[in-house]
Amino acid sequence: MSKSNKTLHFVPLFFWMIIILFFSLQSGTQSAQLSGGILSLISNVFESIGIIVDPSSLHFLIRKIAHFAEYAVLAILAMFALRPYDFARERKLTIVFVFGVLFAIFDESLQTLIPDRVGSPVDVMIDAVGTFFGLLIVKMHLKRKERSI
Repeated sequence: MSKSNKTLHFVPLFFWMIIILFFSLQSGTQSAQLSGGILSLISNVFESIGIIVDPSSLHFLIRKIAHFAEYAVLAILAMFALRPYDFARERKLTIVFVFGVLFAIFDESLQTLIPDRVGSPVDVMIDAVGTFFGLLIVKMHLKRKERSI
């Protein structure tokens, strides 16, 4: 595979990293408004089926699920970026996990510089678990693909 084709595999990963950083660079007010809109939508769905939820608990849960999911996607895209490179799968998994954790640390550290935002070690742990989950998805997909050959 040509060097330019290998480089193209990184485009989705870089795009996703920019999206993560875009959300991290929002002020506390902007971030709260965005998650508040999502909270309202989900609360309305629950209420329409007769389930009453505590808004603050749901807000917390939505924010943590977002952390988990964005890093699961990051891991999947990072594995895709490394796909054309010829080294062992376990090495790629390790590289991507370390990358995900380091990016989470960077992301949370960056938030400490933003008005009304804080960096959270708990969020770094959630991001790490999301990264691990994304890698599990990739690994399961690759094993299933190998069995079908």
